[in-house]
Amino acid sequence: MSEIDEILNAPTETFNERARWHRLDALIESLPDDKRLQEWERVAGQLEARNISSGHAHFRLGILHLVNDSHEATGVQHLQAAYEQDQMFSGRKEPHRMAAYRVLGLIKDFLDYLSGKKNWQVGQLQSPYRRVLITTLLAVYDESTKHILDAPVLTYQPFYTVFKDEDLRRFAIENYQCAYGLLEMVSVESGHSFLMQYEYPLSRALVGLYGGVLEAILADRLGIKTEATLGSLINQAHDAGLLNPGTRLCSLATVLLYFRNHIHANKDIARKDYLIDINVARSLKAATDLVMDELLQLKVP
Repeated sequence: MSEIDEILNAPTETFNERARWHRLDALIESLPDDKRLQEWERVAGQLEARNISSGHAHFRLGILHLVNDSHEATGVQHLQAAYEQDQMFSGRKEPHRMAAYRVLGLIKDFLDYLSGKKNWQVGQLQSPYRRVLITTLLAVYDESTKHILDAPVLTYQPFYTVFKDEDLRRFAIENYQCAYGLLEMVSVESGHSFLMQYEYPLSRALVGLYGGVLEAILADRLGIKTEATLGSLINQAHDAGLLNPGTRLCSLATVLLYFRNHIHANKDIARKDYLIDINVARSLKAATDLVMDELLQLKVP
């Protein structure tokens, strides 16, 4: 009997132990992609037959399919199945704060939106660019799971390295620092009551602030100081060869544009399943940090 089978055959109550899941992860994630799919599918089936939560297995399957498939449908289905399992078995945890919902909130509506585009941006969903887009989204999710006090925060120096224009630099720094201050405020105990009361409008405000940082970055790189929307700046940056499908920078700009465009009243109320909440706002903080990191690397000789 393999060690995976030994874990699966263990008493039901042992599946509440984190160490058991960590060991199962280590065993399966060391396998090739096709074997991982087979094993996580087997794990999901056996756990469901025993009325044990298969949410973790479906989450892993969702990520594997998102990264390796040519379309996101199967991956999204597994993530939705994971969220349904979380709703049934999460106990004292809030399902909408758990991994499956957080990934769905970041990617599902975004990928639906991008697939409906009629311009160059939709090409990011096609081979060979798709994998870059998906892995970038997952990198943003991974970074967003850190507590704000444990996550990196940009100092002024990176902005001085990236920006040429003093006014645009000031705007970007103000937006970034304000957004970070708000996230920090509501992430400590004294800010929890404010977050509980105002989470969704606060999250939309944070999306606007981080979108403004990207706006300033693109305007600076294009040398534009006249009025222009974020969407217009992204298209101009693409036309100028500054944003190319298949690059992480282009993926990050596209996801920031999507959320910036969907904080308006009619678009926001149309989001019925996965709302723009504080986790999405944390994701956009991570996306902004990654944008700045990409630009800093471009500055290295």
